[in-house]
Amino acid sequence: MMNGDLMRYDYVSFLVGRNNPPGSVLTLMRSIGMQGFAVPMQRVRAGLSQLQLNKQSEEMLDQYRCQIQELKLKHRKLRMKFENQLHQLIEQHKNLLAIFAPERLPSEIESAENSKSQLVATELLKMAQLRILEEEVL
Repeated sequence: MMNGDLMRYDYVSFLVGRNNPPGSVLTLMRSIGMQGFAVPMQRVRAGLSQLQLNKQSEEMLDQYRCQIQELKLKHRKLRMKFENQLHQLIEQHKNLLAIFAPERLPSEIESAENSKSQLVATELLKMAQLRILEEEVL
C-alpha cells in the first residue's frame, strides 16, 4: 500500500467506526473517488454489522440498567417498609418495658391494693345503704 492509500484506508476506517447509516459510507466513498480502493467491501460490511451489533448491545445494556434501577427502587421501598415496622416494634417494646418494668412492680402492687380497698369500702357502704332501703320498704 502506498502512503496515500494508507491515508484513505484510515479515513474509511474512521468513517466505518462512526454511527453512520450503512448507505452513507458507500455514498461518501463514491463521492471522494474511491471506486478503485483496495479495501474489500466485506470489511466495510463487517464493520457496519459490528456497529449494528454494538448498537443492539448498548440498547440491551440500557434495558438491563433500567431493570437494575427498578429492582433497586423496589428493594429500597421494601427495606424502608421493614425499617418502619422494626421502629414501631421497638417503640412497642419500649412501652411494654416501661409498663412492666420490675422497678415499677412494688408501686403498681400498692396502687392496686389501694384501689381494691377503696372498692371494698365503697361496696360496704352501698350494701349498708341497700339494707337501710330494704328496711324502709318493709
